[in-house]
Amino acid sequence: STCFSKWSNSNCLVGANESRKSSQRTCQNQYLWSVGSNHYINNYPQPDIYDTSRRYSPQAFAQLLMDILSQQFQLGARKVVTFEIGPIGCIPSIARQNMHNGICVEEINQLANVFNKQLATMLANLTSTLEDSAFILGHAN
Repeated sequence: STCFSKWSNSNCLVGANESRKSSQRTCQNQYLWSVGSNHYINNYPQPDIYDTSRRYSPQAFAQLLMDILSQQFQLGARKVVTFEIGPIGCIPSIARQNMHNGICVEEINQLANVFNKQLATMLANLTSTLEDSAFILGHAN
């Protein structure tokens, strides 16, 4: 959280027709986040390397990621676009590593669906409870 706070305060571009002060106000409140894909591609479905899938159910792991994401909102982010996780079970490297029927590994796509449902609910709750906020869900497919 401290790292994000420092980054958000120092990485704001000033537009051609903006003052530095108005640009910082705008920048500090608008974000685009893509969260979760790497956690599911490179971590959760690899029990030989990580114990994450043994420690967390799919719902609990999705909630862990929601908790990490919500820490950023506590720092003041109020205008946020966050994207769902796409059908990661259809990524060729994932499909090659797992036994499955068909083109995609549906079990891994289901992990993404669990995350996506929790994300949609969280963003809707934040928009309705935080004044002057807009949390927008970008759809992956």
